[in-house]
Amino acid sequence: MAGRMMAKPWRLSSSVVVLAPRSVVGGEPLSKRDTPRASPPADYKICFVKRTAKASFMPDQMVFPGGAVDPADRASSTHFRPGGTDVKSKLPEQHSRHSAPGPPEHVIRVAACREAFEEAGVPIVTPQPPQHEWFAACAKWRQAVHDDASKFPQFCGDIKVEPAVDELLYWCSFITPDPEHDRLKKGGFDARFYVWCAHEGSPVTGLTPDDAETVQLVWLEPQDALDAVASGAISMAPPQWFIVQELARFCPTLAEVPEYSRSASRALARDYPIKPHPVQATPSEAEAVLSRNPGARAPAGKKETPVFALAYPGDAEHPEFPGPSGSRHRMLMAGRLGAGMRAYELQQDDFTTHLPLPVPTDPWYALAKI
Repeated sequence: MAGRMMAKPWRLSSSVVVLAPRSVVGGEPLSKRDTPRASPPADYKICFVKRTAKASFMPDQMVFPGGAVDPADRASSTHFRPGGTDVKSKLPEQHSRHSAPGPPEHVIRVAACREAFEEAGVPIVTPQPPQHEWFAACAKWRQAVHDDASKFPQFCGDIKVEPAVDELLYWCSFITPDPEHDRLKKGGFDARFYVWCAHEGSPVTGLTPDDAETVQLVWLEPQDALDAVASGAISMAPPQWFIVQELARFCPTLAEVPEYSRSASRALARDYPIKPHPVQATPSEAEAVLSRNPGARAPAGKKETPVFALAYPGDAEHPEFPGPSGSRHRMLMAGRLGAGMRAYELQQDDFTTHLPLPVPTDPWYALAKI
């Protein structure tokens, strides 16, 4: 509920939605389409890594490269030119009496570049090195940085690059819902998501997972990724699906992504932290979701697949950032908890005339010190 002070704080993390030209990374869809595409495929693909089955958070899920902000990232960030001062989040400046002010945007972006390098060898650096130099540096430094985040500046100095923090496009932030936050021993995450568009000559072919936290790396066109979720070929958590469906709907080309990321139409998702709040899906809503997604239905004679609903900022039932009476901004999901969701649907009204939303004055959020 609004005003609830959590007994443990959220942990800060950052992830990068890496986009690369389809002609550069290649690859085939993970599932076959039963019907013709309604529109041509995007001219880019998204980098996904699969989390290990042993992970306590999102096991076996396809995610974007990223991870927790490390205490070493604050010191590391002082070695690099500041960047990322254009984000206007609605998070409170003082998160609570239990925590210090959140680390500056520059620290979070440096952490994003480091984590993308550790988990998938992604070159979010400037200048972009030739492929043979980059992979030689990965072989020398990737495990060392994975084991000790404070070595990231040494790695960058060794190959004469800096994290390309200003090339990261801020996309949105997702805060772990209260029930899952309570379940996790160390608490959930305040996950900041960025998009990075690889250059035509970026050394992104041949990237590999770290074989520790992640066990598979694939490049998928946005709609192909959504189809793979619907077919059961892969599992994807709500934040990742939310971002992929937005790219599929509004960004058919890589060149359109930067301008779209800054557009006024994204203000609701971009400027308000998305802390999903469980709400009740009505029987008619549940039946409609299953009717539109027959692959999610349970086999004959089995208990029907449950449908869950999560309210997002702007929804009338969202406790921290409610919209006007009757407004809808929520995710409907069909599947079984712990076994992956087979269908997602987003309900979103036009919020153009409803922004800005009221900002809560009660303490509802606490961020861990790093």
